Amino acid sequence: MSKVSLREKRLKNGRRGLYLDFYPPISGIGGKSTRREHLKLYVYEKPRTQTERNENRETRLLAEHIRSQRQIALQSSPHGFVTSQSKNLDFKSFLAAVADMKASLARTTRQRWITLQGHVNEFSSGPLKFRDIDKTFCSQFKDYLRDRAGLSSSSASAYFETFRSALKLAREKRLLSENPADGIKMIKATSAAREYFTLKELKALAGAECKKPDLKRAGLFSALTGLRWSDIEKLTWSEIRSSKEMGDYIAFRQKKTG
Repeated sequence: MSKVSLREKRLKNGRRGLYLDFYPPISGIGGKSTRREHLKLYVYEKPRTQTERNENRETRLLAEHIRSQRQIALQSSPHGFVTSQSKNLDFKSFLAAVADMKASLARTTRQRWITLQGHVNEFSSGPLKFRDIDKTFCSQFKDYLRDRAGLSSSSASAYFETFRSALKLAREKRLLSENPADGIKMIKATSAAREYFTLKELKALAGAECKKPDLKRAGLFSALTGLRWSDIEKLTWSEIRSSKEMGDYIAFRQKKTG
């Protein structure tokens, strides 16, 4: 019986590349036999921080998920190339594995992947095989995000772009023969009108009861300074300053724009 093993190769940059080892060899692109498939996934050889250790763990989880899919595909079609059976694999499981891999990235980026899972589940209940994802599915999902998901145009555009990224990654991992979202236009994001609190509304907010005092203080701090949550989260005491000329002020670099 064919066996697929996950292996690592030491690289010169202090990382290890992950690849799949097939035994016996499989028929690859162009009919040539091959034993290796490089996953283009990398881990730190000697992780120094918790973030690097978390990234290693999530990357290996994704690699193991791909390995198990390849094993299933080979068992289903012992004489065909791996991707010939990928259409029967579960897209939602792949999407969840990618979201886990994003754990070491910015919170907003990872949250976008997690929220995308919710929209995919809402749009398509039950199992979703790769064979079900064609241009029609992509167009209908785009329409759902734009018209029925209750999202702003900018949010709908961001989620559809993330969906396209997932399909692109699946294509790179040979789970799809092509990206069915190619050629489908992006959702056009329109600039939303900027809303702001009046002084009266801010006073009402300050006097309102809240079961979570920290949340209330954070909300007031954001409203009074105009800072995004991502900037507040990384703020340090050294960035809170005071001078005779300027009084109290905050000196910092925005995370989103730099």
